[in-house]
Amino acid sequence: MEQNSFTYFKDSGNKALRSVINDEGKIKPANKIEWAEHAISLYMQALNIPQISQSQKASLHKNLSKAYEVLEGLLDDDDNEEDFGRGMQLYYFDQGIDHANKAIYLGLGHMEAAWISGIAERGQHNYQRLKRILRGTTIQERSDYAEKIYNLLNKENADLLMRISWLLAKDYFKRAVVRMEDSKKKEELFTANSLIKKAS
Repeated sequence: MEQNSFTYFKDSGNKALRSVINDEGKIKPANKIEWAEHAISLYMQALNIPQISQSQKASLHKNLSKAYEVLEGLLDDDDNEEDFGRGMQLYYFDQGIDHANKAIYLGLGHMEAAWISGIAERGQHNYQRLKRILRGTTIQERSDYAEKIYNLLNKENADLLMRISWLLAKDYFKRAVVRMEDSKKKEELFTANSLIKKAS
C-alpha cells in the first residue's frame, strides 16, 4: 500500500513538473508557478511516506531540487505580471541546493556513481543561475550570500563548491583592496587637514 502511494505521488509530481517544463506557451506564467508548487507538494507527500528506501528518498530529493530550480526560473520570467523580488528567488535557489545536497548524501552507497556525478556536474549551470540572481548586488552582499551557500554545500558537490570558492576569493580580494583604498584616503585627508591647520 505504501509503495503504491509512493509511486502515485512521485509519478503525479513528475507529470505536473513535466507539464511546466515542456509547456509551449499554453500555460499562463502564474499557473506554471502553481503547477511547480503542486509538484513540490506531491514529492513531499511521497517523501513523508514511512519505510521508503534510501534510494527512493535520494530520487525524490533530486526531483525536488529540479522542481525548485524550475520554480526559481519562473520567478525571473519577463512575462510575469508580479515582481517577486530577489529574496524569493534566493529562497528557491537555497531549497534547490539543499535538496541536491540531500540527494547526493542519501544516494552515496545506494545509487550508481553516474547518478551522483549527474547532480554534481550541474555545478556550472547552478553557478550561472546564482550569478544571474545576484546581478546588481554589491560585492559585500554577493560574497555574504556566496559564503552562506559555500558552508551549506555537500563536499561531493565539488564543481559548484569550486566555483563558489573562486567567486569568494575574487570578492574577498576586491573588498580588501577597497578597504585599503579607504584607509589610504582617510590618511591623506588627515594629512591634508593637518597641513591646512598649520597654514592657517
